[in-house]
Amino acid sequence: MDKLAVARSQLMTAIELHLDSRDPISVHTLAGAAREIIEVLCRKIGVEPFTSHIQKTFPHKTSKEIYSILNLYRNAFKHADNDDVEIIQQFSEEKNDYLIFVAIEDYMRLKGSSPVVFQAVQTWFHAIHEDRLADEVDRGPFRRLFPGINQMSRSDQKKFCKAKISEALLDYALLADPRTEAL
Repeated sequence: MDKLAVARSQLMTAIELHLDSRDPISVHTLAGAAREIIEVLCRKIGVEPFTSHIQKTFPHKTSKEIYSILNLYRNAFKHADNDDVEIIQQFSEEKNDYLIFVAIEDYMRLKGSSPVVFQAVQTWFHAIHEDRLADEVDRGPFRRLFPGINQMSRSDQKKFCKAKISEALLDYALLADPRTEAL
């Protein structure tokens, strides 16, 4: 087992827990650990991680500020020496969407491929967070794969994603695609 396998396992577990609406603090901790490992691996081989995109998009933010935002809740959850009660109280399970997204994005940048689960969750993220997409991004594919998702309850959005994952796992063309990794 290598560091990427560790990060992949952490991220797969975080996604499973997230979509089952179980233990959002553990989801955040696992996804944050995976994100950090994957970003380091990207940098080691010269792949630009998603944090570089964030820095380009928000040039007025320093690297320290960006990482502070990315790690805000994770650090509050893991350090007992800080009085982070207010930060912890601001946490909601929806914050996990963003952290999982960044970890998957870096994984895909690093490998050029990913498991079906990562692909489905990435598409799901774009569908429910269209407001985060650049104006020039075609929203059609996300809307076709997840029609009406923004009118659904949060629970139903997650169920819809799980259903799409189940469908995708039976899509032999997708599974045979070189950009799809075996589970």
